[in-house]
Amino acid sequence: MLKVMWENIEAYGSEVLEMNKEATNVKVNSTILFMDQVPHKVSYTLHLEKWLTKELEIIVDLHQTLKLKSDGNGNWFNEHEERIEALEGAIDVDLSATPFSNSLPINRLQWERNQSRDFEMVYISIPSLEFKKVKQRYTFLEHTDTHSLFQYESGRFQSEIKVDEHGLIVDYPDLFKRRY
Repeated sequence: MLKVMWENIEAYGSEVLEMNKEATNVKVNSTILFMDQVPHKVSYTLHLEKWLTKELEIIVDLHQTLKLKSDGNGNWFNEHEERIEALEGAIDVDLSATPFSNSLPINRLQWERNQSRDFEMVYISIPSLEFKKVKQRYTFLEHTDTHSLFQYESGRFQSEIKVDEHGLIVDYPDLFKRRY
């Protein structure tokens, strides 16, 4: 089991994440505390196969819940197994309150220096749990003995993100900083 902690610089808070890897399966359990006019507690569980999201459950403030499932081929379903047409084609999830979701495309693929890849993501806004499909781009910039560096773009937003040997965020300038 791998355990990490991030400080949320933008919205005063932190996250403690536990990740278990078994062969090609990854299970993530995490708790996020942050301020957005009022304090929020968010828990989420992700089940991944080959770093593809298969199941996601998010609980906000112990009463709002979102459950999504994916077949890994761009088809998404709600908790009643109903297909969500608006998300068709999206492969990964991007949860607004955590840097962990950036690890999904980074870990799933092999990267070459200066290689850019475009993705369609299921962007989930926390705490509202509203979701939509968005386009994002990752560009692999460099690899050193201690980290890898990627350029991340979504709409007009851009940032260089630094990840460790597990593909987990170490530094996401002005948003998240790894503390453990």
